[in-house]
Amino acid sequence: RYTVGVWVGRPDGTPLPGQYGAVTALPLLFDVMDALPRAAGDAARPPAPPSVSQVEVCWPLGIRRDAQPAAACQRSLEAWLLDAAAPPTFAERDTRSWSSGLQRIDVDAGSGLRVSADCAGPHALASVQVARWPALAAPWLTAEEQQASRLPPLAPDCRDDGRDAAEPLRIAGLNDGATLAAPPGRDGGVRLALRALGTSARVQWLLDGRRIGESVGASTLVHVFTGSGPRTLTALADNGSWASVAFTLAR
Repeated sequence: RYTVGVWVGRPDGTPLPGQYGAVTALPLLFDVMDALPRAAGDAARPPAPPSVSQVEVCWPLGIRRDAQPAAACQRSLEAWLLDAAAPPTFAERDTRSWSSGLQRIDVDAGSGLRVSADCAGPHALASVQVARWPALAAPWLTAEEQQASRLPPLAPDCRDDGRDAAEPLRIAGLNDGATLAAPPGRDGGVRLALRALGTSARVQWLLDGRRIGESVGASTLVHVFTGSGPRTLTALADNGSWASVAFTLAR
């Protein structure tokens, strides 16, 4: 029946040396909770309003389990809905290309390899659906979840269908529009650890169009940026997907 919040500090926000939540605010919170009057049924969950319902929601699609194919449900959680509306996973902000929702593709029924509209040999076709995660979710996904959201490889006798190039790619470790400066008293430039999220392919890293290194999948590339002025960093995957950020090196 009660909601309790505790904050301990100075009105102007200046620090209290040696005082932090675990030793100051938390014990006070426990004391307040213990002092509150109790009544029978306090621990019972209040009834939900008629417009609120609880259902199982699955990701990466972000919608109800009963509204999607079973294979698309990689993670599930009980969620509260208002007016039965389950908002789907939205496209990432500033992403050049992102394939949301389910992708329906044709595969060879025997090998499971992806089939395009132009193949040299005959294929017994089967239709499959792949649910894609946003690229920024990659660091928190299991290996099985990452594999489940990838498109099957293209059959060797089929022409490129362009689907691999639409795979979303994001650069982690450097924000677009950032200004970088070396720490005071340290020479030698700015050292960053960079990752390309959203692909398992080899990634070529370009600084102002010149190659500075490569990585594989979400592995880390460490690079020291020197000089000053505007720069453009590009990550180019072997499957054709790419991402780019612009930044400035301070003098």
